[in-house]
Amino acid sequence: MNYIALITGIILLIGTVCDLSYTTFSSNGAGYLTDTLTKGIWRTSLLICGKDGSKKFLEYVGIFTIGAIIIS
Repeated sequence: MNYIALITGIILLIGTVCDLSYTTFSSNGAGYLTDTLTKGIWRTSLLICGKDGSKKFLEYVGIFTIGAIIIS
């Protein structure tokens, strides 16, 4: 068995469970991984729209972000 892959998988699993728990139960906002993901999606969508915030595309970014959080 490849012990490096096993240890990496365990670390990723623990990190994901901790982030999920913090995001779900905290009243302070999202965990580190979720926060990084959502900010990255939002910044990318603003770059696509030209930072004016009035495009129809931005109405769908929230739905896409929730889907990305669930998938990740």
